[in-house]
Amino acid sequence: MSAYFKYFPKVEYDVQKTSNLDVATNLLKRFSIKASSVNNTAIFYDYNIVEGDRPDSVANKLYGDPDLAWVILFFNRSINPLFDWPLTSEQFQRYIIDKYGSLSLAKTTVHHYEKIIEAEQTLVTGEFKVERTIIIDQTTYNSTAADSRHVIYSYYYEETLNNARGVIKVVSPAYITDILNQASNILSN
Repeated sequence: MSAYFKYFPKVEYDVQKTSNLDVATNLLKRFSIKASSVNNTAIFYDYNIVEGDRPDSVANKLYGDPDLAWVILFFNRSINPLFDWPLTSEQFQRYIIDKYGSLSLAKTTVHHYEKIIEAEQTLVTGEFKVERTIIIDQTTYNSTAADSRHVIYSYYYEETLNNARGVIKVVSPAYITDILNQASNILSN
């Protein structure tokens, strides 16, 4: 991540309040990209993280430079890579055991109940519509028809969250130089 800060401007600042100016990186400077741009498939595309991928290894794989890991994290609004990046299988199992006591306990502990609002379906056009649900309490669950409800166990809930972190947006390698130049121009002004 230190490569990210090379784009930030330097400022002189009297840190010690002694009239001796020190050079510091201006961390208050920011830049962003419009959310609509991230959905531009010419510039950004979905990348499926595979077991063992890390931000630096993905940056190296895509851009030939592991120091561009900040680009991967920045455009996915990843604040904390320890929690915003999917856990490996081994890390996930340790996490579940630490949080729930055991894998079997996590698989049998109810996280929440859901009522099916709209069932999944494949339309005649071939388009697939995903199931839509709402979270309900146990009393409502018990009074809902069996084919219109789900029990969501803790293991499945945590697994779904972890899997969702496995699809990220990445800058197309053809545009990485432009993105870096824009970041440099914005931050240096």
